[in-house]
Amino acid sequence: MAFDPTKPANNSPDSSLEMRNQLNGLKDLIDAQQAQITALQAQNDAQQAQIAALQSQVDAQQVQINEMPAVLGGAKNIDDFNEGAGDISDPPTKLEVEEVSARLDDLIIALKH
Repeated sequence: MAFDPTKPANNSPDSSLEMRNQLNGLKDLIDAQQAQITALQAQNDAQQAQIAALQSQVDAQQVQINEMPAVLGGAKNIDDFNEGAGDISDPPTKLEVEEVSARLDDLIIALKH
């Protein structure tokens, strides 16, 4: 029997059957709520596990991002690289072209190390 909030009526004689039915109805409501709480807790636990798995993926990707400059061979500090001096004539001479080529080679080596 379902719980009936209108029973027992005011000033009615006590009936053990009626009271038992009311208490059983209340117990049924409590049990139904407990089942809902248990189901929600299971959903919550599953979502927490998903969040933990996603956080692990984010952490792993962050490590990969942090290592990326080393993997890609990122540019090195070339503050000490001497850019050289001198003007290039128009048209450049063979010696000027060779100097530019040598400086370019030096720059590439500096960037690699």
